[in-house]
Amino acid sequence: MLFYFPDSHESSPLPHQVEKKKKKKKKKKKKKKKKKKKKKKKKKKKKKKKKKKKKKKKKKK
Repeated sequence: MLFYFPDSHESSPLPHQVEKKKKKKKKKKKKKKKKKKKKKKKKKKKKKKKKKKKKKKKKKK
């Protein structure tokens, strides 16, 4: 996501436009961050389950 910022700066030559784009992007970023946090939590739970499964397999061996 950090890589998007330099790109937007280069594509818009007018500073006014950049400011407007930044404000719009900030709102979108907040929404995306919330979604990412939820996804990360789900991934962490999945990883924990996988680790437990691996431990069970080791016990069986």
